[in-house]
Amino acid sequence: TLKLSNEDNIDEIINSIFYREFDLQNDLLLRIKLLLVEENKKVLVFSTHHIIMDGWSIEIFIHDLIVIYKNLIKGNTLDSEDNITQFKDYSEWLNSQPLDMVARNFWLENLKGYKVKDSFIKDLQKDKTSYNGHKIDIAFSKTEKDGLTELAYSQNCTLFSLIISVITSFIYKYSGHKDICIGTVNAGRNDKSLSSCIGMFVNTFPLRIKINEEETFMQFFANVNRQIIETASYSNCNIIDAFPQYANIFDILAVYQNPDFNLRDIYEFENFKVKAVSHKHKISRFPILLNFYQNNSNLHCDLEYNTDCYLYSTIEMIIAKLKKFIDEIIKKPSLSIKEFEIKLDIEKKLVEDIQIHFNF
Repeated sequence: TLKLSNEDNIDEIINSIFYREFDLQNDLLLRIKLLLVEENKKVLVFSTHHIIMDGWSIEIFIHDLIVIYKNLIKGNTLDSEDNITQFKDYSEWLNSQPLDMVARNFWLENLKGYKVKDSFIKDLQKDKTSYNGHKIDIAFSKTEKDGLTELAYSQNCTLFSLIISVITSFIYKYSGHKDICIGTVNAGRNDKSLSSCIGMFVNTFPLRIKINEEETFMQFFANVNRQIIETASYSNCNIIDAFPQYANIFDILAVYQNPDFNLRDIYEFENFKVKAVSHKHKISRFPILLNFYQNNSNLHCDLEYNTDCYLYSTIEMIIAKLKKFIDEIIKKPSLSIKEFEIKLDIEKKLVEDIQIHFNF
């Protein structure tokens, strides 16, 4: 617990908790501080190393913290759950398993011949790896959200499959790449006993998508959905450990978060309220990370980007073009991919002005 004075800078204190590196040998890999800001305002800050907790685990952690607090306030005793599966048990079991040769052969064939490339040309090229970043919240309108949902359901597909189809075809429209690789994740919890376990279960794996510009978007969507289903069946193979040469095979990670829970929910207590507090984001785990989620039936995307790779103006342009592309898909999903237009009005006007200038 830390009581703040008028001279204390709360952002600096939170940054010291969030962005200080963990000493894996000596540190407890979970930091928690209760900041006493005002008489009736407290901020609970916690930071954890990613090797011990994934997104699902954060949901469990917050849920359990609230349940424990409510019970302690009421004077209830808490029963220990001795039979609950621990991540260390799962980790030991996983490391004892032989390499899945079928999965290994699938990935060798699936990724054969792929040439690593920038999905979007970087403004800045850095030789040294960095994780400096910024985050932008992209809010989709009800019309956009409903349009995408209806399009997905009309093909008996998930919104996740549609999002992947949109992103990969957009990369083609923006950058001209016909052989594209982006990353995504699966929960990695293939047994019911793991559903309430805190740990790092998530598996990250690549999706390689090839573009045929003559296909309609709906045909492309159907093909991508089939590829996702096939690829996901082999996603429990630790690709990076098995194939170190593929460590940097993608520069975009796209995730769709389960709408049943998110950290923006407000929890009611008897004498006070708890809510998530926004804080300036300063890191990015990938050059670009797209985290789609639903909140109060609205569709959002948190776009993280590496500020040592991209300028803010470039990310703004990518977002504007992506939104235009989505609107076009919702209106005319039967168009071929090559027929979609992502050029913005301001770009068209600039071209017209240049042509007028030269004609003069």
